[in-house]
Amino acid sequence: MTQALSAEPLLQVDTLQVTYGPRDRLVHAVRDATLTVQHGESIGIAGESGCGKSTLARALLGLLPERVGRIAGGRIRIAGQDVTGFRETQWTGLRGHPVAMVFQDPLSFLNPVVRAGAQIAESVRQHDPDVAIAPRCRELLDLVKLPETVLRQYPHELSGGMRQRVMLAIALGCRPRLLIADEPTTALDVTTQAEIMALLGSLRSQLAMALLVVSHDLGLLRWHCDRLYVMYAGRTIEWGDTATVIDRPAHPYTRGLIAASRLQRGPGGRFGALRGELPAHEQIVGCPFAPRCGEAHAICRERMPDTTSIAPGHRAKCWQLNSRDASA
Repeated sequence: MTQALSAEPLLQVDTLQVTYGPRDRLVHAVRDATLTVQHGESIGIAGESGCGKSTLARALLGLLPERVGRIAGGRIRIAGQDVTGFRETQWTGLRGHPVAMVFQDPLSFLNPVVRAGAQIAESVRQHDPDVAIAPRCRELLDLVKLPETVLRQYPHELSGGMRQRVMLAIALGCRPRLLIADEPTTALDVTTQAEIMALLGSLRSQLAMALLVVSHDLGLLRWHCDRLYVMYAGRTIEWGDTATVIDRPAHPYTRGLIAASRLQRGPGGRFGALRGELPAHEQIVGCPFAPRCGEAHAICRERMPDTTSIAPGHRAKCWQLNSRDASA
């Protein structure tokens, strides 16, 4: 259940642009991203691999590769503060609290030669220095449903699900108001996926924490997120209440994603497939989905459509939503 929403969003992203590479060979990984997270909300970001989801998530914490990635335009506000132009020292003070992140491959982010307990303790020591470390570590393990014996184990001695829970414990040691989970169920079996998502939902309620889940799995997002943002080729192309976006999708790309997901089967019980591939980021003219869209008109290949309001809180960017302009 979503908490009463605050007038000031916890996170607000407006027309964000992120580029990679030297200035003479820029790759526009994020071209126009929009996102709002209210206090206590659970938000999902969906899209194919390469659509800019993880780049957006990393930009929210100033974690773009140094001297390679940069915010080229737009704005990020966290807890009412404009953080778009933050320097590294300023980002350091922001990471963990109010915003923390759990990455999609725990084995890559956990130190393989340091016991899990020491890594959880480091997070507590940095963000909660006045608390007794050992009891706090045990409390965090209890929160993520892990036995105390995990404190003495190395990451390679733990299962994938247990490593993900250790990452959660490290993030929660920062007492975040917003937790970003980037593909939190990648490479986990279906049962463990369900357990991790149930745990995230329980923690969100127990700690009065907002949640931002990045995933390509619409089935996972449908049952765990209040609102959903769909990204394609670095742009936010549709967003609204999760049930509305999935039950009444307005953009052809969103419909294609749903057809290709486990949410919907076509004739003969088969899942659908999106034909074609994501465009090269430097070659986009007009609507980026036009080359793959069976409903595209000439204008789709020439100009990017504006945002259209379909219903209260439900918006999309597609020329089909304005038939007069699309047929011109």
